[in-house]
Formats: sequence, structure tokens, C-alpha cells
Amino acid sequence: MGEVIEKAFPEIGVMLGEQRIGEVVYVDDLILLVESAEQLQKKLDGLKEGI
Repeated sequence: MGEVIEKAFPEIGVMLGEQRIGEVVYVDDLILLVESAEQLQKKLDGLKEGI
């Protein structure tokens, strides 16, 4: 699952200092961090294709 998450549009996310964060994963939880509804949909579509 980690590979799917890493490949699902890594350029989408929010900037935290100088690093872009697109998701937070902990055990069976996934939090997607995006700046717009369009980015969220693109990220979800990428995850769906990877699964």
C-alpha cells in the first residue's frame, strides 16, 4: 500500500517549511493534505488507479 500512496501524485500536497506533505499514514488511517477540492479528487483518483 505504501508504494501506491507514494506514486499517487506526490507533487500534490501542502508545504510545511521546505517540504511538501501530501499524506499522513498511521496504521490503518490515511489523511490526505491538499489545497483544493480539485487536488483532492486528483489524489483520490490516483489512489483508486493504484489499488
